[in-house]
Amino acid sequence: MGRRASHRRLRRPGPWLATALLLVGGCVAPLEPTTTDPHPEQTLASRLNLAARNKDPGAFMANFANPDGYRLGARWYRVMTSAGASVEVPPGGSMLEVSWKLPGDDEEASNVLYVALGTQAGRPVITGLRTSPQVPLWTLEMLDVTAASHGTLLSSGLTADERARLGQQLDAAAALVARADVVPEGIEWDGGIVVERPRTSADFVVVTGLNAAETGGVAACGMGTPRITLSPQLTDEWLEPVLLHESVHAAVESPCSSAGEHWAVEGLAEWVSQEAYPVMADENRALVRSHLAASGVPYDLPDAIDSTTDYALAAVAVGQVFAHLGHDDAVELVDRFARTDAATKAERDQVRTWYLDELTRRAATP
Repeated sequence: MGRRASHRRLRRPGPWLATALLLVGGCVAPLEPTTTDPHPEQTLASRLNLAARNKDPGAFMANFANPDGYRLGARWYRVMTSAGASVEVPPGGSMLEVSWKLPGDDEEASNVLYVALGTQAGRPVITGLRTSPQVPLWTLEMLDVTAASHGTLLSSGLTADERARLGQQLDAAAALVARADVVPEGIEWDGGIVVERPRTSADFVVVTGLNAAETGGVAACGMGTPRITLSPQLTDEWLEPVLLHESVHAAVESPCSSAGEHWAVEGLAEWVSQEAYPVMADENRALVRSHLAASGVPYDLPDAIDSTTDYALAAVAVGQVFAHLGHDDAVELVDRFARTDAATKAERDQVRTWYLDELTRRAATP
């Protein structure tokens, strides 16, 4: 679930890599066409885990070959030693599964990597990645893992001061979600979030599949637990409102469910954000006013959420649920619309009436 940008809003690996390459050896044995190891993935998983536990970069990098493999190995070593990741072998062959749970994760995150294998000096080695449906950020960039009070920041290309600042903004977003008290019963949110911030727009596209110039951030559950990815093009003005929007998604686990109605899913996140940030409230108010002036009052609740106006209208709908019901009842009803699609037709008709009445009132107000 992503927050589209307003106004279309929205390091190089350091000397460690060169050191690691030297540890492997200045003269690298050529790749051999085949391996006699009947279980090369299992062999690699065992060696990678052992080298990471021992904090031995030379032993770790000995499992990689050629420039693509070495770059991947350096990034892989960073995530295993700084984030406590481990490697297992899933069924299917030529795959390795990297699992890790960071402070802020609800569940363990897993990345299944389709690895390209070769043989060097009789040992199986990783020469790179094959085309994969999932490309985690850490395979593209050397990540810095920054602990926050309410979660973890994974970033690349930021200075220490920038990481500290973004960590503080992560904490503020988590605190605002907790204060909003919109996490329904049945969801055990521990108050933390994990945020990724790619160094480049191109890597944002690879990881999320979305245009970095048009999407400020996205919360996704593709790794088995909700994590947030922020666009590197997100401006300072909008970073905190967008981060809060996506943090609501992560806290209520809406990215991990596809059953609900879009207006409730996005409307809740947008409503919480505009309640906390006047810049979001002002923009959404103007968007609704412009929509009513151009198109009049709609006939139903928002369906597809494709534009900033759609987000603003969805927030109106959710806001009316909270205005007409007590807080706890509103949280429960919005959750049934958003996550389980268990709301009744009568409940939907009632929300629709509240929503259209509010838009009619606004349309009549100069």
